[in-house]
Amino acid sequence: MEYARKATDLALEHLKDQMAREAPDQDLLDRLGWSPEDLQKFYRWWDQKKRTAGAPGTAGDGAKRELDEALRSLGLRPPGTELKGGGLQADRLRNLTESRRLDPPPQWAEQIRAYTRALSGRDD
Repeated sequence: MEYARKATDLALEHLKDQMAREAPDQDLLDRLGWSPEDLQKFYRWWDQKKRTAGAPGTAGDGAKRELDEALRSLGLRPPGTELKGGGLQADRLRNLTESRRLDPPPQWAEQIRAYTRALSGRDD
């Protein structure tokens, strides 16, 4: 959670700097698929969440839970902790890495399925 909180704070600071400019970085807006108004709306939403979560009392507690849930939903993790099952340290010790599995191109999907079935002995 702490990593997600810090990463989000840095990203929001960057967006705030972009909004302070006369014209935000067009490349950033293009990559995000946003307009300058979208950028401002997004920043205001997160800023409001953070300010409300810092408020005292039950309203602040509820807002803090909501902010924590939003941060968790981002799925941000420190670099080097992406492997599932917590096996990162053991894998690092054994010098193992997990490869990325990709779906085959659509035109080859049926041939790949047939090949896999043949290997497993399922020729149905």
